[in-house]
Amino acid sequence: MTNIKALAQAIIVNLIVFMVMACIALLALELILRTTELLDQTNSPTPSYIPDRLKNEDSRIGKIGFIDVNGFRTAVEIPDLIDHLRHNKRCKIVVLGDSYVWGDGLSPDMRWPAKFQNLVNCDVYPFGKNGWSSLHYFGFYEEYLKDLDFDYLLIGLVANDPHPMGKFLGHNYEPTFMPYHLTDLYSISYMFNLQKYDYLLNKSLAFGYIDQLVKNYLATKAPIVGSPQHPPIIAYNYKSWTDRIYEDDIYNLWESALADFAKISRHRFGFLFTPIDATSDEQARWNKIERTLQKFNFVYENALEDQKAIFGDAPRPRSFWANPADGHPGDVQTTIFANKALRLLKRLGYKDNVK
Repeated sequence: MTNIKALAQAIIVNLIVFMVMACIALLALELILRTTELLDQTNSPTPSYIPDRLKNEDSRIGKIGFIDVNGFRTAVEIPDLIDHLRHNKRCKIVVLGDSYVWGDGLSPDMRWPAKFQNLVNCDVYPFGKNGWSSLHYFGFYEEYLKDLDFDYLLIGLVANDPHPMGKFLGHNYEPTFMPYHLTDLYSISYMFNLQKYDYLLNKSLAFGYIDQLVKNYLATKAPIVGSPQHPPIIAYNYKSWTDRIYEDDIYNLWESALADFAKISRHRFGFLFTPIDATSDEQARWNKIERTLQKFNFVYENALEDQKAIFGDAPRPRSFWANPADGHPGDVQTTIFANKALRLLKRLGYKDNVK
């Protein structure tokens, strides 16, 4: 009996010591995060933690510029970009895209359509929104642009564009069909049912730091579930989610939408490939897209080799990000895309003396 009592006391003492040490460690981590930049990972090309001060700056940058009545971002105030396109009598180029066209992480004048505007004697109309897929582009074109008068249509392609989401003709996929990577399922508050304390927990930088590390690690271990026959199709981290898009049962849905777009298009159009880097995964994706566009005899320009010349097959250095909190393409890459867009436009028949 005495031995059991002694063991119980030892366990209690050890638990108290452990909790005290854990509290000290958390307080030390909180102090380091609040007073230094030692753990900010600002030079890492694949950070597992991004501090709030960088996120706040990214949010500030995203508010630069103007948003028109339809949600499109412009550098100068234009109340309705579609209506402006409709009444403009000059040479006009429409650009369709997602966050790269929106300019996520950048001021509007630094995104590639703005730089492209400076290279041509036409007015460039950037119709892009964060999170759009190719089906959104095609559906928007079919509903709002197909019957308007403009000269050229450039479609910016990003590696996640084959994502089956959006409505276009007979292609109708809700966001629940293949949700975006849901890393929140692996947050500490979710796993331990502490969501009602999120307001308090989120005041702690130490909690945020540990939470980001835990959910990023666990998400890479999570299995991919679902199929087109048994949706939803879910992957819990960006790489797995993007890889799943390129498996034939999903990718073939995108190819079918491309074929239908070519049938209904009334404008000269071409595709601009905008790779984020030239890692082996990225090269495999763009090689597959290139084979598809060659099969359809579409006009395109591919910036993959330009990226490879800069980065090789390694991940981009952080300095090439849009900003330290946002991994979208930065200044060097958007300049490459703008120059490639000009090459694509010339292949579609553009002459420098167009007015």
